[in-house]
Amino acid sequence: MELFNASGAARRLHASPLFAFGPSKAGPALRRGALVAIPVGLALLLELGLDSATKGAIGTGALLAGFPGLDAPARTRAGWQAAMAPLIGLAAALGVLTGSSPLLAVPAMALVGAAAGYGFSVSLRFAIAGLSVALSLLIAQGLPLDVADTVPALLLATAGGLLQAAFSLCVWIAGDRAGEGEAEVWSTPAALAALRSNFTLHSTSFRHALRFGTALAAGVGAYGLLGMSEHGFWIPLTILFVLRPRRARRSIA
Repeated sequence: MELFNASGAARRLHASPLFAFGPSKAGPALRRGALVAIPVGLALLLELGLDSATKGAIGTGALLAGFPGLDAPARTRAGWQAAMAPLIGLAAALGVLTGSSPLLAVPAMALVGAAAGYGFSVSLRFAIAGLSVALSLLIAQGLPLDVADTVPALLLATAGGLLQAAFSLCVWIAGDRAGEGEAEVWSTPAALAALRSNFTLHSTSFRHALRFGTALAAGVGAYGLLGMSEHGFWIPLTILFVLRPRRARRSIA
């Protein structure tokens, strides 16, 4: 069984070209990069005029919100980005609150990491959304911020995600309707059913969630206990990008 979906069907990433030139299909890569980079660039330009300890939060929020919908048509992408924006903001705020204490940072990362890993039970896109939230928490925990920065981090990271969603909506209004007929319709009942059916140790997605949360928490605890305050976040960051659920091998009769 493919492990990216509880029903056994993996979600494949795909994208229609925004630019197309030359003999090779460079379009999808250029399209994905442009659709994420433009709002991030606009956010960074905006933040140059902000005198805030959380400078860069809008651009970071825009970047993280851009990941889950990379393969989706513009309107679907805007919906995912708008839904992810407040979650990314909340994770950033939680990171500010817990980052100064390993006793708080470790369990926070364990819970958020486990939830992110469990997203594979629904779909690949849902899992990427969870990874973006976990990454927001990880980044905020690794920054030298104090409690007073909690609300600004929440608002600015959320604003970045909403900026990304607004850009995708503008792209859709401008006429980018490629792939709209192929877009999957989100089903909350189906997602809840997948989450419930996989809530068992017999589920590979559930076991991956436990491993993922535990490994991320161990990484956060390691750099906290070792006093690696400036660069230690690379430990859990590497875990976040490397650790993936193992695909079961199919036997051929």
